[in-house]
Order: sequence, then C-alpha cells, then structure tokens
Amino acid sequence: MLLPPQATEPEKVKLGLRLSQSRPLYEAFKQLKEQRWGDLTTAQRRAVDAEIRDFVLGGVALEVRCVGICAAQQHFRPHRFLTIRT
Repeated sequence: MLLPPQATEPEKVKLGLRLSQSRPLYEAFKQLKEQRWGDLTTAQRRAVDAEIRDFVLGGVALEVRCVGICAAQQHFRPHRFLTIRT
C-alpha cells in the first residue's frame, strides 16, 4: 500500500537535511574533484561542483572552534566565545 506524499514528507526532509550536512559526503566530493577531475565528463564536473556548492551553502564546510575561556574549560556549548572559519 502506498502512503500519501504528506505522510512521508517529514522523513524526506530529515533525510535531505542529514545528507546535505554530511561531512563524509562533502569530503568525498572534494576528494573526487581533487583526484579524479580529469576523468569526469563536463556534465559530471558540473554535478560535482553543484554538490560541493550545496554542501558549503548548507554549512557543512564551516569549522567551529572554541577560543579563550571556552577552550580552557574544554566544553563546546555555543556562546559568545566562538569563532567560525571557512
């Protein structure tokens, strides 16, 4: 029995978010671009570039580090002592 689209939408959204914020997938696409670029067709190159762009826009490329008091206390709760690097 097929479910109506609205019944599966929440799971589809969760899966999409999980995939778009996956660091292993992001790293795999970056490695593909760095190591196999010459083997790809023009269409495949566009697809790889688009995926990397989407990962970056989704925030997976951001690195969050604690500095100052936060780092000394070795905790990782968000607060005003965070810096974000890309």
